[in-house]
Amino acid sequence: MTIAGRVDDIRPYLARAAVLVAPIRMGSGTRSKILTAMAAGVPVVSTPTGCEGLGAEDGRDILIGRTEAEFAGQVLRALGDPELRRGLAAGGRRLVEARFSSRAVGETLRALWKKLEREAAGRA
Repeated sequence: MTIAGRVDDIRPYLARAAVLVAPIRMGSGTRSKILTAMAAGVPVVSTPTGCEGLGAEDGRDILIGRTEAEFAGQVLRALGDPELRRGLAAGGRRLVEARFSSRAVGETLRALWKKLEREAAGRA
């Protein structure tokens, strides 16, 4: 195992990765590294905090470990099962395309603007 530290471009690392391991125990905000890995087709193992707000389903889009032992078990499970990794990679990629792509975000914003326009017209 190699720990690279800060890198300018994560893509070469993702291209070689079997699994992205994200043991996030606290924090807030968008989990951009998880979304980047999913977009690149890399299966992800994380914690409930790590994938909070992403809408990822355990076993379909991501593997989630709730305790330290379960987390370690999920990492080993993913590393030992190529078919599971392929399924998680495909599920994660679909999730990113459906919820976080520029197209999906644009559609969400358009729908919000239309709703605000209707509400404003109703108050006029």
